[in-house]
Amino acid sequence: MYGQDARDFYTSHGKWTDPRDIKWAFGDIDADPAAIASTVQGLILHDYFGARLYAEPPDEIDRASRATLSVAERLLTLHGFGSARLSDARPRRNRKVGTCRDFALLTCSIMRHHGLPSRLRCGFAKYFHPPTYEDHWLTEYWDAGSNSWKMIDAQLDDAHVEHLSIAFDTANIPDDQFLYPWKSGTRIPRTWINSLPLVMGMRSDFGS
Repeated sequence: MYGQDARDFYTSHGKWTDPRDIKWAFGDIDADPAAIASTVQGLILHDYFGARLYAEPPDEIDRASRATLSVAERLLTLHGFGSARLSDARPRRNRKVGTCRDFALLTCSIMRHHGLPSRLRCGFAKYFHPPTYEDHWLTEYWDAGSNSWKMIDAQLDDAHVEHLSIAFDTANIPDDQFLYPWKSGTRIPRTWINSLPLVMGMRSDFGS
């Protein structure tokens, strides 16, 4: 699926991205990709980095489930803290614990709500522990200005950027920093993938 058909398809919600009856909560969030990522960062704290990069993380940071919630389920837990707007960042101890998948999924959902074609990508990121590529999830969105798909990683807030010494735009991840089997309609050869230093899960100091 390519071209406008693909963009139309990736603007529609699926089972996991559909906010259902709580879609009204997205109304006050700016449609700009970087602003959407910033909003998500104010709602979720990463299950691994949360206890290492921030003061006063949630009490359940070390025992929270890594199971991915649908966006509708996630929104129900977020609104358990009251009627605060989603665009208002929660205190770190009140944020929900999640993994890279949760950051990517919520980002994708908000983008689709605003009519911005977006999709999740599962692959290997180079920026957690270079030169190793670690398994990771992020969001890919259609940028009409450049007529191309771009990758954004909502997990990478200011604390991550400083800790990982990231110099690129986190709303436009360079192609060499994140690899997945199909990119721009061209298959990456398996022999090349097999030659890379890939790490799954939490085998090193960093992970998704």
